[in-house]
Order: sequence, then structure tokens, then C-alpha cells
Amino acid sequence: MPDLPPLLVAFGLALAGSVLGLWISIPVLRRRLLDRVTERSGHAVPTPRGAGLVVVPAVLVAWAVASGDVGTLWPFLMGAAALAMVSFVDDSRGHVPPLVRLAIQAGAVAVPLAVNPGLLEGLGLPWPGWVLFAGCVVSGVWFLNLFNFMDGADGLSAVEILVIAGGVLAVLTVVPETHGGAAGLLAAALTGGALGLLVWNRPVARVFLGDVGSVPIGYLLAVLLLTQPVPPVWAIGLILPAYYWLDATSTVVARFLTGKKVWQAHREHAYQRGIDRGLSPPRLLIHVALAGAVSIGLARWAAVTATVEAALIAAGAAWGVAGLLILHLRTFVSTARGGGADGDPPHRGT
Repeated sequence: MPDLPPLLVAFGLALAGSVLGLWISIPVLRRRLLDRVTERSGHAVPTPRGAGLVVVPAVLVAWAVASGDVGTLWPFLMGAAALAMVSFVDDSRGHVPPLVRLAIQAGAVAVPLAVNPGLLEGLGLPWPGWVLFAGCVVSGVWFLNLFNFMDGADGLSAVEILVIAGGVLAVLTVVPETHGGAAGLLAAALTGGALGLLVWNRPVARVFLGDVGSVPIGYLLAVLLLTQPVPPVWAIGLILPAYYWLDATSTVVARFLTGKKVWQAHREHAYQRGIDRGLSPPRLLIHVALAGAVSIGLARWAAVTATVEAALIAAGAAWGVAGLLILHLRTFVSTARGGGADGDPPHRGT
């Protein structure tokens, strides 16, 4: 395939940059960005955070080099860089006011949409342009935040990146000539970056992404879902990240309805409940990966069928699987003695 080399370039650069960059930087992060253990922590020992300082640039450079068209990608590259910078301040120097964060996040989503109005048309939804624009900004901001909320267990974010980016690559096989486009190259770069992260973030994690990683990567995943050109675009964006959509959204809604501050750190997500009830991090990753594999199959089926009816059925099935996974995590009871489901110490995540 003529488009295979650019995909390999994007994948290889991101993978090598993440693996080698983290190998070099972990000792530095241990001295400068050590995440102490608190009552809300998902880890049992102090562990450095800030892996996003390596993974995000590796993905962006790989994407830009493989595409050779920075002029087209600049709104997305600048958006990711702006989010990384404000998130780094939040990681290293303390609290950034929520309104400041939201304003920067909204700008990072809105500018590419304003510069590329064809993205809204590509959704294939019969709504007024301003409705699509506002809906995409709100959902984009929510998605990058929910990805940050869900970054709380060893290897979990890396696995979810693989599900979404790998799912987009699987969907693009429906129209093979789209592989070398911007979405295919971003998917390949994110896949390489996720595998590189997984080397160091798998249980027991030696480094965490931090906000500087989870926020811009959540943004890039939202960009990927919006820019992949195979219809139905809107359905693919609901199907592939179904578990993350449902776990994060249902948890935030439940906290809001019970009068809790939804922006405060907590341990109420389904995956956190599962780990607290004895599910080991490796088994959690297997559960999420299996649900993700089902979502990938459903997304590809929806793309092949290319009808609204099939898209709705696939989205409903993906969210049903996600709901079953969440129910299992919230009701899981370990039969093993000790901290984890395998009797391991409860090093719970990021």
C-alpha cells in the first residue's frame, strides 16, 4: 500500500519518542513532579507524574512529520500545545482557576472548527451550523475533561487510547485510501504514543500522565473522532469511547444530583470502585480492553453498513456493553485475600 510508509513513520516516531523520552525523563520527573499519596490517590507509593511532557510532543511531532503539511494541522497543533501548557502549570504550580481552564479549552476546540467549517458538514447531521458548532465545542470540552477524569488507574488511559485510535484505523479500512489522511496519521501516532506510555505506565506504573498529558491527549482523541472521514462520523464518536463517555458522565451527574462539587477529586468512578473492591489493575485493563474490542467491531460494522439505523443499533449496543461493564465494576467483590483481586498490594493507579 502506498500509504503504509507515512503510517509507519507516524507510529514509529511516536513509539520511539515516548519509550526513549520517558526512559530519560523519569528520573527528572521523580525529583521535580513526584505525586504524593493522599486519601484520594489511586496509588500506594509516591510516583512521578508528567509523562505527558514526553508523550504529547512525541505524538504531535510524529503527526506533523508524517503528514508533511503543518499548514493544515496548525490549529490542532496549537490547541494541543496550549492545553499542555496550562495543564503543566496546574500540575507543577498548583491550582489554575476553572474558568481560565475552560476558556482555553473552549478556544482550543472552537478555533479549528472555525478555520475548518467542513468538519461540521462532515458530521452529516441536518442541524443549523451554529447548533453543530456549539454542540461540538461543548462535547469537545467535555470529552477532554472526561478523559482527564478517567486517568486514574495504571495503564487505563493507554488502553483507552489504543481502543479509540486503533478503532479509527479499523474504521478507515472501509475506505483504504483514507489511511494516509490526517486522521489516519494521527491515529497511528496516538497508537505509537500509547504503546510507548504503556511500557512505563502499565501496572505497577513507574510514571503517570498528569494533566499535562491527559488533557491534550483527550483533545487529540476528540480531534481524531471528529476528523475521521468515514460516515457516520457522529456514531463513531459515540461508539468507540462508549465506556469512558458513560462512566465519566454518569459519575459526574450522580455527584451533581447529590450536591457534591463535581470538580473536586474523588474515587467514585466505576473503575475506581472496582479497584477499591478488590479488582486488580491488570484485570481492569483486560475488562476495558474486551469492551473496547466489542466497540471497535461495532464501529466498523456501522461504517460498513453506513445507515442511520445501523449506527443507532451499534451505538446502543456499545453503550449497553459499557453499562454492563460499569455494573460489574461497581458490584465486583474479590474472593481473594489481601489488597487486590490476585492478592497483590493495592497499587491502584494514576
